[in-house]
Amino acid sequence: MTHKILSNSWVAVLVVFLLISCDKEFVDAGSTILDGDQYTLPSYSSSIETKNIFFNAVETGNLPVNSIGVYNHKNTDFGTLNHSFVSQVSLPVLNPEIGEVESIESVTLSVPFYSTLTGVDDKGNGVYELDSIYGDYEKSRLILKVHESNYLMSDFSSDLISKRKYFSNEGSTFKANLGVQDLVKDTIVLSKTSIPFTDENGTTINLSPRVFMKMDTTFFRQKIFDLTAELATQEKFKRHFRGLFFETELVEGDGMLMNLNFAKAQIIIRYKEKNPAGGTLPKIMYISLSGHTANFFDQNEAKAIADRLVLKGGNGAIAEIELFGTKDELKELQKDPFLINEANLVFKVDHQLMNQETQLPERIYVYDMQNDTTLVDYRNDFTTGKTFKFNKKVFSGLKEKDAQGQYQYKVRITEHVHKILQSSDNSLNVKLGVSLTDNILDTSKRKSNGKYEDGKDVTVNLPLAHTYSPFGVILYNEKGDNQEKNKLELEIHYSKPK
Repeated sequence: MTHKILSNSWVAVLVVFLLISCDKEFVDAGSTILDGDQYTLPSYSSSIETKNIFFNAVETGNLPVNSIGVYNHKNTDFGTLNHSFVSQVSLPVLNPEIGEVESIESVTLSVPFYSTLTGVDDKGNGVYELDSIYGDYEKSRLILKVHESNYLMSDFSSDLISKRKYFSNEGSTFKANLGVQDLVKDTIVLSKTSIPFTDENGTTINLSPRVFMKMDTTFFRQKIFDLTAELATQEKFKRHFRGLFFETELVEGDGMLMNLNFAKAQIIIRYKEKNPAGGTLPKIMYISLSGHTANFFDQNEAKAIADRLVLKGGNGAIAEIELFGTKDELKELQKDPFLINEANLVFKVDHQLMNQETQLPERIYVYDMQNDTTLVDYRNDFTTGKTFKFNKKVFSGLKEKDAQGQYQYKVRITEHVHKILQSSDNSLNVKLGVSLTDNILDTSKRKSNGKYEDGKDVTVNLPLAHTYSPFGVILYNEKGDNQEKNKLELEIHYSKPK
């Protein structure tokens, strides 16, 4: 058993308990206070076995979060990421009463950013903090292009029995069925202030920050007001107006990726009807972006890198790991009585392959892959962060810097390791999955077909939050780079009788 020098945190623990008692030294091991004269505080680094799993395509139909944008990874194998999106449209009010339309005043696309209100400026406008905008967006410029989608998104596959699934690599199929007209073509502006909006009652309200762009009025006059019979039922309308396709073009900078709240997106049509009593009546019609959706990822295929773990969102890669690389090691540990104070998986970023300017994922997620469930440490962590994405701070997996200023991800699995060592056999030492996550609270999964790095096929339940995580990271595995400080470790701090 290899011992290490104790970390500063454990030295601090000892100091605290020395201050508590002038006569005795005490050590806190979990909920038990131990006599420091009788216990030592060593640490142990366990062996780990790792494998990568790669995916050519993943299911992206009806995701809870969808992204668009272009981003160029610098100096990595990841290349350029290009995300596009398609959505059906629907009418909140079916078969609306439409009189004689004199003119279409405007058509506006409204897609909210994810944001949090933080204050009000001196003009009374709401000030917001934007969330889920990734990349160097202050130096980048993207043009948003929106087209009519003529591809009918159906509920069922061609056999009329199984549900139709949509995958990340089907973007070209949809792009081959687009209307020729640009319904939107404009630069995306990331404003952090509210947008004034006057509703149908003449009341002005403040909308949260969003993509708020003018659309082609002629198209909507012909599509909606010249063919009102197509508005009678939702099914009829969805066949008539099959959806919108969103894509972006990078004009300047390295680009950015944006998770947008498409679930609350609308098309707002302002028009005027002739008033039988004279003059005109201002009207507003809303069209929702609802029904089937799909996200498409045009990006380099994730590939194996010798002696490294590759984690990449979308149709990328996850890892499979096994703790206590040999059964003999685990048996020896189970024979040796000690109390676990803390156990962490520590993943070090390879900064030679991941340029310092490259956007790193904010968080990784470790779960029980063998039984398709969360770990006990995850379930027992009720801590909260500044937003829900930063909840479960003790379990963590959040991006952080080590003492040398290098990025790492540390996941606390104390209770999981404790249960393994307290068991009488190897049954609780299950295979663990390591993925990215853009929402630590989303533990849902979808069955996905992948391949190990040796080419062997495997089917796994892939965390959904990994699918909509935008970036990737290259980590040292258990072999590191022949430097002990960089290799993937399971660090166990424990108390042992002297």
